[in-house]
Amino acid sequence: MLWLLVRAPAGPPLPVRAQRLWFDLVSAINGSRHGLGRAAVDAGGVPAERVDGARAPEAPVILYLHGGAYCLHSPRIYRPLTASLAHGAGATLYALHYRRAPEHPCPAAIEDALAAYRWLLDRGVEPGRIAFAGDSAGGGLSVATAAEARAAGLPMPAALALISPWVDLGLSGDSMRTKARYEVVMRATWLDVSSRMYRDTLPPDDPRCSPLFADLGGLPPTLIQSGSNDILLSDSERLAARLAAAGVETELEVHDGMHHVFQDEPVMLPEAEAALQGICGFLHARWGG
Repeated sequence: MLWLLVRAPAGPPLPVRAQRLWFDLVSAINGSRHGLGRAAVDAGGVPAERVDGARAPEAPVILYLHGGAYCLHSPRIYRPLTASLAHGAGATLYALHYRRAPEHPCPAAIEDALAAYRWLLDRGVEPGRIAFAGDSAGGGLSVATAAEARAAGLPMPAALALISPWVDLGLSGDSMRTKARYEVVMRATWLDVSSRMYRDTLPPDDPRCSPLFADLGGLPPTLIQSGSNDILLSDSERLAARLAAAGVETELEVHDGMHHVFQDEPVMLPEAEAALQGICGFLHARWGG
């Protein structure tokens, strides 16, 4: 089923516009066991979907950056995941609809995420009550945005929660080969094409598009989740090692038998809901309860 709905239509030979249309249609069947309020908002000039997981005015905030290889998807297709996160964390979640490649290559997505973070700070949200979270490309974007925020002199958020982050657009990790036969939702050919569209003229080791090679010192405590069958498992492992070497408090969880971004299926997979609740526990500890 995942092969039919996700892996087969993603990437060539279908053009990007056709892929986007398909996944918009697929998102209509996504369900959630949490009946949370949602609203379209303008987050510093960037469209976003607010998910109300808490009614308290001082509730913590999750800035969520979705995956899709920087070319596909929108907050709609991640509604089961974002609902579980917002509900479990008791947080207000903003799922950002950042600009996508090829129309808007790197660093457009970083600029949008940074604008949304500035917007939260300007609204008086304490940085210690904010977390960046994201999956796949959105996980890499979370790291790149935190690095850009640090370089701009902005305070760091309390935490990063990364789900199968894509942080090496050169696709040099061993798991690109060793896990290809086990991966059920991701194809290396799609990642290669998407990398070229997002990077445009940038080399694959540019830290803005491949934050594995960025200066990671001073980043906030980070949780990384991946699956043992994830084609991008090596990205998670190498990022965890580089963060730890830079002195960043880092946790890496590898879930046995799980595929790329399995957390997006909390209604169907008990393992997905359990992993998301693990993220919520990590965030609560960094927010101070």
